[in-house]
Formats: sequence, structure tokens, C-alpha cells
Amino acid sequence: MLFSALLWTAGCSVFLTVPEPADVGFPGRADSGALDAGLRDVRPDAAPMDWGMPADAGGSDADVADASVSDTAVIDDAGAGTDVLVVADGGERGDAARGDAGVIEDASAPGDAATLDAVSELLDAGAEGDAGAHDGGIPGHDASPGDGGDVTPDAQDEDAGVVVDRGRTQAIALGGLHTCALLDDATVACFGDNQFGQLGLDDLLDRNGARMIPGLANIRALALGAYTSCAVRSDETAHCWGRNDFGQTGDGTTQHHVTPRQVPVGQPVAQVAVGSAHACARTTQGTVLCWGRNAEGQIGDGTLERRAAPTLVQGLNGVATLAAGFQHTCVLRNDQSVFCWGKNSAGQLGFAGDDSARPRRVVAPAPVTTLSAMWDHSCATMSGVAACWGANEHGQLGTNSREASRPPSIVAGLVGVDHVAAGGRHSCALRDGAVLCWGQNQGGQLGTGTRDDSNRAAPVVGLPEGIARVDTGYYHSCALTSEGVIWCWGYNEHGQVGDGTWIDRLEPQRVWGL
Repeated sequence: MLFSALLWTAGCSVFLTVPEPADVGFPGRADSGALDAGLRDVRPDAAPMDWGMPADAGGSDADVADASVSDTAVIDDAGAGTDVLVVADGGERGDAARGDAGVIEDASAPGDAATLDAVSELLDAGAEGDAGAHDGGIPGHDASPGDGGDVTPDAQDEDAGVVVDRGRTQAIALGGLHTCALLDDATVACFGDNQFGQLGLDDLLDRNGARMIPGLANIRALALGAYTSCAVRSDETAHCWGRNDFGQTGDGTTQHHVTPRQVPVGQPVAQVAVGSAHACARTTQGTVLCWGRNAEGQIGDGTLERRAAPTLVQGLNGVATLAAGFQHTCVLRNDQSVFCWGKNSAGQLGFAGDDSARPRRVVAPAPVTTLSAMWDHSCATMSGVAACWGANEHGQLGTNSREASRPPSIVAGLVGVDHVAAGGRHSCALRDGAVLCWGQNQGGQLGTGTRDDSNRAAPVVGLPEGIARVDTGYYHSCALTSEGVIWCWGYNEHGQVGDGTWIDRLEPQRVWGL
């Protein structure tokens, strides 16, 4: 068994394939065959492979306070050989100066972005073929399906949590390696990776089938990040749980939380968005407050200081939608304009230049109607077409090339788009009740039945008709039907596909228990 490690060094990403240590099967877990209960055990004596977020190497965020887990006795305070939740100092990618701490402004002249007159030309760009598979890209994952075996969650015992069957699903949300569903009765069920308690189940056990979050009720919105989850209740309060070493749960501490904690936003909340180590809330008044890691300026307050409590993004109002990437944040305003801030190493902010600690306008080719961000690229829909910008090493921009783009670039050959979701290094779009995906596919996250990357939008095979929503994680994807049924596919070592197995799924599988 081999695993690939992703290292950040000298501003570059380097993949190393080395023999897998006997005691590390996946982050913080024992690959011990404990599958009969549909969950995986914590292994306190094995440090996790922290491949979800580069550790901070300097600046005001580098002094990380205690990162122990609260509300659980599963892991003791770290002694020798037991520091399973300590963030490794793996350095930072890139060394760009943190620029633009001034006021909100247009980032570039209109000529820097594609215009509507060029849309038809861009749609036809590179119609001939697409690149072949791109090897590498999922640390801790080889090219073959997992060997966990088919496990039916129905066999799970009471201690593992009851498999839910609560009727329709209203909405889905995908994080780095976990998935949650908002049900008709305003409760939440989650599955997948749980090494920081991001499933909200009061433990650190992965789940490969849906489990209800105890005590979490009256929920109206969900948002998941790398290892942190948040929800908005009907009383317009925000609640977060999971990883918290940078204060990303917003409760003023740096302890991980295995159960939801209220975030003291101080204003009625309409929406939350979660990145790798920061989160933001949109208030009912259209303003934005953010908290957590800020070494790249992703909080948007003009500083690089970590914020353990919600901090107002100055000068930003009329916000209709929030989107959080790995280390950047974007908003769609009521006037259909887009502003972004934070890390800009790959052009994920939509303009040329350094990182920005203040919101700056993205010059889009048309008024924007939907917005999405994850990892280091962003996507939007406008006038029936999809446009993406940022990193493109796996073709995640859908432009039939591997060239990064700082201004928004139209996704080739795709019109009539209702919604687009940016994933880790892939993207998916919803069009007329069908789903198309493009970009990285080593885990099967494109749902095409293969592991080949694609520079162009490709139909997901095996989905039923009438898809109402699509969402993307780092290496998996899910779709919600108009009947409230969830189908997921892709990388599944942590159970994030939710089909009762630990096996990668190259085609959509119905989620157990929902």
C-alpha cells in the first residue's frame, strides 16, 4: 500500500509517494478492519496525516493555542506519543506580500475580463478532445478502490448511532471529507471524516452512513469546511463545531468541539460559509462578519491577525450570498457584483496581484447569479453560462486547458447552467436537472465511471432524472433529487459517500439512511 504526501515548499506543491507506515491507514484512524459497525476507531497513538490544510509558518496566526478536544474523553491531553490533534508545522505555500489593505475598489479595468461578446467563442474553445488522466493529487490515496468491503449501516448497533430514515432531504452540504444533510424536520444528519468532531456526534469516529446530530434542531442552513461544520437555526443564530485550532468555530476558544457551539455573532444570521480554517456569517442586514485564521487576509478586516470571535468586514453591505474557499472568501451582492479577499496565489480572487486583506471587486463578463468557492478556485453562473477562475492544474476551470486564470473564464461548451459548485480540484454544474463535472478525478469525484481527469464538462453517469442541487467536497460530490434523495460519488475512505462502505465510488450511489 502506498500513499502520497503533499508538501508545501518554496511556493510549490510536491507529491511524494512513499511506503505507507503500518500504523497510519488514514488521518488519525486505525485501518484495523473495524467495519462491522459502520465506523472507524480513533487511534490515539498515531498522528494524523494533516493533508487538508497547510500549517501556518509565520505571522500573527503562527502562535496556535491549545488544540485539545473539548466535550470528549476519547483523547487525553497530549503526552509523549499521544498528540494526535497537534497541527504539524509544514510551512506555507507561497510568500506573496499581503497587499491591498485599503478600501473596496474595482480590481482591474473591464478589459481584463472576458466580455459577453466573446462568450460564444469561449464556449467553442478546444472542442476537440480533452486531456488524459492526471496522476496524483489525493494524499493518502492510491489508484485502486479501497478494500474496506461492503458494509450495510443497518447492521450498526445502538452505540454507533441510529441510521436515520426521516423522509425528504431539504439541502446538502459537503466539506473536505464529510457530508451533511438538512432534513424536512429541520434536523441534521452527517457522515464521513470525523477526526476533529466535525460530524457533531460527540466522538471522533468516522461514519459511512447518515447519523443524526443529537440536540441540533430547528436548522435552516448548513455550511461545511475542511474539518469544521456550521449551521444557522431558525432563531437566526449560528452554531459551529469541529476543528478549532485557529478559532474557526468562533466561540472565542481554540479547542476542538465535538458538539455544536453557538457563535456570538451579535446580529441575526442568514447564512454561514466555512473555509479551511476560517468562517464567515452573512447577517439579515446584508453585512458580513468573519473569524478564524487570517494569515492570508481571508477575514477581510484589513489585518493579518487571527480572530477567535466574529469580526466585521468593513465597508461591505448588500451581500446576498457568501462563499469560502481554502484561504479566501467571496461574496455576491444584491447588485449581482462579486467581491473577494484573502489568498490569491492562483488567481482565486479573480484579479491579478497579491493577497488582499480587504474585499476587491471581481470584474465579471456579466451580472452574476450564483457563486461558489473551494480550495483555490472560484466559480459563478451568469447569463446561463458558468465561469471559473483560479488554479487549473487538473482542469477544474473547465476551459479545456490547464492554464490558471485570474479573471473569470467561461466553462467551455456549457450553456443553460442553473448552478455551479467549486470543489477541491474539480467542479460540477447543474443544467436542466442533470449534472456535469470536470477537473480532477483520481477519486472518481467526476462520476464518469473512470478515474481520468477532464478539462471539459462531462455528464455524470447513473444519476436519476430531476436533480435539484449539486455540491462538491475536496474529492467527492453529491446530488440531491427533487424527491429529496441524496446520491454521492468519489473518494470514500472516510465514508463521505455515505453508502455503507469505505470504497471509492466512480459512479453515484444512494446514501444509506436518507
